[in-house]
Amino acid sequence: MFFVLSKVLSVALSPQFLLLVLLALALLASLRKRSPRVWLVLALLWLGVGDYSTLAPMGLNWLENRIPHATVWQQDDGPEGIIVLGGAIDQAASNNGRGEIVLGSGAERFTEALRLARDYPRAKVVFSGFSGLLDPQGENEGELAYRLATGLGLDPARIVLETRSRNTAENARDVAALFHDRPADKWVLITSAFHMARAVGCFQATGWVPQPWAVDYRTPPQVEWGVGRREGFSAGGLLGHEVVGLLAYWLTDRIPTLWPAPAMAAEGQVK
Repeated sequence: MFFVLSKVLSVALSPQFLLLVLLALALLASLRKRSPRVWLVLALLWLGVGDYSTLAPMGLNWLENRIPHATVWQQDDGPEGIIVLGGAIDQAASNNGRGEIVLGSGAERFTEALRLARDYPRAKVVFSGFSGLLDPQGENEGELAYRLATGLGLDPARIVLETRSRNTAENARDVAALFHDRPADKWVLITSAFHMARAVGCFQATGWVPQPWAVDYRTPPQVEWGVGRREGFSAGGLLGHEVVGLLAYWLTDRIPTLWPAPAMAAEGQVK
């Protein structure tokens, strides 16, 4: 139920859906012979401030900067393992019958994992994730990642698949169960920067927290207030999804705090 509800809320609270709701209310008021002015004004304000200002990018920037990117290793021999959370591969498009594995908007999760695997040839590579779809068909994301990684030359013996989890809390729980006896500071956690706070919080709940290695940044290091750039809805959708996710995870004890703080300082390691 939690998984289904999270998917429904992510759509219902998106900026585009809320704009449609305001326009629908304006149409309903007009059909009932009432003035739609209030709803139209609210829709215009929502469109103008939400999509043509940096308000949402500023919030997303704060979230992306919440957990510092690990930059150095405590030992000279590099990480023992690289954990890649699901979201790099477009599972639906990859199972459409064409036989092509399609990378999605979080492709950097996968490509950065392969770069680190090349730089540190002794590190294990863990692909975590079954599917984020309500009705998954065909190969799951872990299987697709395995096929793509081995096709690009990664040694199959280095790959570990965790293909049961459907959300971030399950990612953390199932991966920590596999490697809890290994030193967490020798493991790297790769996910999108906007998602890292929730991911770290979920690992904090398990007591086994790898080094955060954020990728897929959607904002520059600092965002100032401004208008005129049409990017707010894109940033707002990601921001809203994560804020709702953090709140839901906190209320259901999947993360220990509402705004997870940096879990492990990246001091003394070499990238």
